[in-house]
Amino acid sequence: MASSNPGYGRTVRGYRGQVDADLIVHILGGKEAREFPEDFAEVSRTVQKLSRSRAATAPDAKTGMTRIIDMDMGRGSSWYLIPPAGQTAAADRLPPACKSSKDSEDRDLYDCQFTIQRNGRSFVFSLNEENVRLADQTVDFVAKRLAEWQRK
Repeated sequence: MASSNPGYGRTVRGYRGQVDADLIVHILGGKEAREFPEDFAEVSRTVQKLSRSRAATAPDAKTGMTRIIDMDMGRGSSWYLIPPAGQTAAADRLPPACKSSKDSEDRDLYDCQFTIQRNGRSFVFSLNEENVRLADQTVDFVAKRLAEWQRK
């Protein structure tokens, strides 16, 4: 992934320092992929409910999107990433669900789970904060590798 995508960090900040960036992508087809519209509707309702309840929001410097805070637990929080005001969300993905925690030096670190649907398949994976801007490239990379594997 790192050699094919400039900017993808091979290491990320972990609890005690730099660690290898693991990338596990679940590729769902069939029944699970067909459930994407239902999942999309459910998460959209959750985000709309948070928005109507005037949940706290904050800009996310890494993505340029807006955080809509779901839960703030003091030592960590969870939120969804939504487009900034005036922009429309992409219909091929669930709003990324993110969570943060503190590292050993009490600094925030976070990761986000992505669900993106392409060509009848749902790609589900998490990226650490250093790599959250590369969700589309992650799907493209995995889809290309899958196509190469299927040709063999």
